Amino acid sequence: MSTAQHNSIRLLVSSLEGRGFLSDKITINGHSHRRFTKADQLWITPTKYVRYPFVSQSLLLLSLNKNLAYDYIDSVGYSVPRTVFLPVATEFVGEQIALRWPLITKPVDGSGSANVTRGITNGTTLKAAVQKLHDAGYDALVQEQFIGEEIRLTVIDGEVASACVRQVAQVVGTGDAAVSRLVTIENQSRAELQFEYIAYPQLDSTLMTLQVDMNSVPRNGEKVLLAESTLISGGASVYSIDTTLHESYRAMAGDLARKLRAPFLVVDILTRDYSQTATPDSYVILEFNTSPALKLYYGFRDGKQYDIIPKLTSMIEAAM
Repeated sequence: MSTAQHNSIRLLVSSLEGRGFLSDKITINGHSHRRFTKADQLWITPTKYVRYPFVSQSLLLLSLNKNLAYDYIDSVGYSVPRTVFLPVATEFVGEQIALRWPLITKPVDGSGSANVTRGITNGTTLKAAVQKLHDAGYDALVQEQFIGEEIRLTVIDGEVASACVRQVAQVVGTGDAAVSRLVTIENQSRAELQFEYIAYPQLDSTLMTLQVDMNSVPRNGEKVLLAESTLISGGASVYSIDTTLHESYRAMAGDLARKLRAPFLVVDILTRDYSQTATPDSYVILEFNTSPALKLYYGFRDGKQYDIIPKLTSMIEAAM
């Protein structure tokens, strides 16, 4: 099976079948589902986005609506992006958007960075981005764009079990090599990566979306950002930060999971420096969700993978 075809449900099928469960594909209301059975135990989940039996319906609905989730996070004292909610029926009036440039637009119920527009710096572009979402039937969120690194904390049973940074495509200067040469070296490193479920793409013009002078020679240690995507498919790299993450972020994610009564929760945070104490203006919580892409945990470039599948399958079996 190619890495590009691998998804969360395949990982879970393999593990649960190893525990004696039978699985088959079924269709419900035109959508693909998986059914798992063993003796009197039964679990049915959509195949595209796993719905775990230990996640409550109220938590699921809250995680799927970013506007409601932001209201909740703010109400319990944590920082979120300054946001304006524009439902489909709302007529867009740019003067009503009392936010600071640059801005970002996204669907209220989107996932995986789909339909997101970043770096908006004028009213014309903003209006077009909002209209694009509305035309597609999405309620829109307009937010101040927070500049920082995206980290993902995975909370299981109240404790942060895994912490990683989703580092956008970049190269680091050596003082004597042009950006083009540094990209070549980075691509050579990517070609040597061997992960069972994740493939790191080569950086090319389709992935390097930021304007960069490829002939420039960055200073030793200088970071040169090549893209904005935090998805591996968009050129990003994922590394474990279990040993460098400041404890304040662990406490924040654990507290949020406990307040939500979530046995399993993924919290995505933008932060200026995850190794330093979290302060109200040094981070924003982007979202929390209950159905992350599981293959991500097996693709940390530093080799410090988190084997999440055994824990999840034990939780699934216990909840049936």
